Amino acid sequence: MEGSGKNLATGVPVERPSSSQRETTAEEDPHKITEVFARYTDIQLRGVTESYQEQLESTIEDVVEHIIESLISKWRTSGINHEEIRALIRKNQRSDASQYILESVLGGDTGSCRIFWNVLAELQINPQYLMKLLTQDVEIDVKRRHRYNLRNQTRKLYLPKPLLISDIYIEPTITEMQGEQGDLTGESNTHIREAEHHELLKRSNSDSDQSMISVVYGAAGTGKTTLIQKLIYDWATGMKHEEFSFVLRLKIQKLKEIKSCITFSRLIVDSYPYLENYLDHLWNDPKRLLFIFDDLDQLYRLSTLSDTGRKNDPRYRCTDTESEYLVCDIVRCLLQGEFLRGCSMLITTRDWNLELLHHVAADSTFQVMGFTFEKAKEYFRRYLGNGKNANEIVDFIEQNDLLRNMCSDPLFCVTLASSLESFQAQGKGQTTIPIVSHTQVLSDYVAHLLANCGYDGNTNRKYLSVVGELADKGIRQNTLSFEGDALKDLDSCPPAFISAFLYQDPDKQRGSVIYEFRHSVFRDFLAALTNVLNTPISRLKRMLDEMFSEITGRFGIFSIFLVGLSSRKSTDRLELELHAFPTEVTSCITEWLTQSVSRRVKDMDRKQTQRMFLCIVHCLFEFGDNEITKEVLTPITTIKLNQLRLKSPDYIVLSRTLISPEVIQELDLSSCFAQPEEIRKLEQVLPRCVILRLNQNNLRDSGVKRLFDVLKKSKIRTLALKSNNLTDNCLESVFFALTTNPSLMQLNLSNSSQDWNQANQFTDEKLQYHYKRSAQQKEINRDQPRMTRAQDNLGRIDAMSTVSAVGGDSDLWNNEYLRVRSLMFAEANRAQSESSCV
Repeated sequence: MEGSGKNLATGVPVERPSSSQRETTAEEDPHKITEVFARYTDIQLRGVTESYQEQLESTIEDVVEHIIESLISKWRTSGINHEEIRALIRKNQRSDASQYILESVLGGDTGSCRIFWNVLAELQINPQYLMKLLTQDVEIDVKRRHRYNLRNQTRKLYLPKPLLISDIYIEPTITEMQGEQGDLTGESNTHIREAEHHELLKRSNSDSDQSMISVVYGAAGTGKTTLIQKLIYDWATGMKHEEFSFVLRLKIQKLKEIKSCITFSRLIVDSYPYLENYLDHLWNDPKRLLFIFDDLDQLYRLSTLSDTGRKNDPRYRCTDTESEYLVCDIVRCLLQGEFLRGCSMLITTRDWNLELLHHVAADSTFQVMGFTFEKAKEYFRRYLGNGKNANEIVDFIEQNDLLRNMCSDPLFCVTLASSLESFQAQGKGQTTIPIVSHTQVLSDYVAHLLANCGYDGNTNRKYLSVVGELADKGIRQNTLSFEGDALKDLDSCPPAFISAFLYQDPDKQRGSVIYEFRHSVFRDFLAALTNVLNTPISRLKRMLDEMFSEITGRFGIFSIFLVGLSSRKSTDRLELELHAFPTEVTSCITEWLTQSVSRRVKDMDRKQTQRMFLCIVHCLFEFGDNEITKEVLTPITTIKLNQLRLKSPDYIVLSRTLISPEVIQELDLSSCFAQPEEIRKLEQVLPRCVILRLNQNNLRDSGVKRLFDVLKKSKIRTLALKSNNLTDNCLESVFFALTTNPSLMQLNLSNSSQDWNQANQFTDEKLQYHYKRSAQQKEINRDQPRMTRAQDNLGRIDAMSTVSAVGGDSDLWNNEYLRVRSLMFAEANRAQSESSCV
């Protein structure tokens, strides 16, 4: 009947004008709209307002100042902050102002919505459109409201800060397992291909009346839930999956709380109350419905899927939407097509549950693999803002093996991005080099994993000890994988907990279960965490002594985490999930650091000692106590790292820790593969040095210019820059610094005989010019004429190489090459011994 219908929000019948009346009423008499909404109760009118909140916000945006003034005059007890709205209007933030008004109206008393509609009618705000909203068809109206609600629920990712999913979302790598239908174990798959998330819901046969099931699996933290959120958001915004009239996500955590029998219809209404009067229409066309079960593996008694006795027992066989059964039986029967045949279902689960889901006849199976590093980099740029600082931070992550290796896990990327953003906020106007504690980042990450497991602190602690002991065994055996007898202790842990920290490797399954830690970094952290929680204090110090005596370095990262986790600064989030850490651990590690470090770094010429010192510096950084760092490092006046290849994170940690001693008598960073950017990282440390050796690096002219800018005011007396790819272009900066810094008396610009590729290449003319002009009182070693002759010999080799390439005598060339090279090194060694090397 054209003149009647149901209220869009409640389903209550209301009179509607005929089609002809709808076209003329609003145009000829705008105030006629008041007669239409007068038929609604206050509660019904509130439902209309709530359903069309987004449309109403857009409608009033251009006249928001008139709306607010009329509302204030009519709604005396209004909770609207009109000054705030006026401020938004003055800033031309009209969209925010209209949103604020609607939220205030909906947050008011039961009559506030009627006052709002009266204002719209009196001001004649687009009456024809408002009449259309009030007389909308029920089905269109319910769909619109459902889309609006899902859009609001999924538009933001609630990370440490809320971000729009359209701005921050990066799709993880997804692979489709193509093989026999229903095979979720991957054992008989003949092909694996990369897929995109819009392919997750494809039907192999659109004419089939069978239900369609897609299974998406992956390890904890790989991005399954965010993938589902993006899929729902795309449907709610009309971007994709238009083949479905309704997308209905049933949250597993909420289903787990239901202990008594219930109907499937009630499950839907509990999640979507506004559908209560529309369910009959909903069930009429199951093929247009998509049900989503995210983290289905967490549903209690999911083992009923494989219980054939229960499946064949009529008492547990749910065949319609209105009969009461346990939730586990309802879900099982829906998955097995007992009712709503033809609907589509999307399931996500962790990989440990695949064998159980083998009893589900899946149409397609997909694995979420997490991020490639290129995707991780893009994620960080979006999270941090795609500017210069963000790019520098991304470069820092790329050069940091410890962090980079973990970035395949999107959950870890979220945790790391939050830490880096905190650094950005604290360091405005200062250096953009990230100073982040690896212990802190991994502590927050593990706290997230524990929180998702849903256990209390004592239970988390109990199960984590089992996983941590396995990690400790992995360090000692130098392995990430375990099978057979090694897994016996895991029998006491529930699979949901194990799967948060270990994953099954399907490529290695050969008749037995193989579990694997994702990365050695993650394994080492879990082992260190377990030791801090459970190891007696006296044993902790002995353990550190043993680790630092071990020459292979396999306990290096473990030792760093062991020290880092003993600091209360790193364990705040973890203590929420594991309860308090032993208070005496901090004092124990403090004592070890202050008493044992200096005696271990006496002979700094040995490579093993240098490696140990670098590890200690990292430990001090992770411990994060400036007073302890100063106490430990001040007695060490000579620091040599010239036998180590330092990486970008090493320079950053040195820049943070070596500022504690006021004076460093000698710092030798020769042959450490330092680049020009490393000078910037060390600019607070280098001026503290009396003797600074940077030989045989690759500083080049740009790095040396930066270096002398840093050293204009410094304590430095002796500087060695042999073999750094320097040219005449840097000489003006070098000699200007010699003139302006009275403490700098000795400078070595010569070349080392070990590496000709990095030779400094100065001309005698330029050197003499600058020396006579400004630095005659300084001691400068340049060794330039001799190097020029050596380079002439290299030129002879290059010329002979060309002759050989066009058909010369190869034996003659080889003999001459050996002779010239021998002469070249002999000449260089004589030059080196004759010069006064710094």
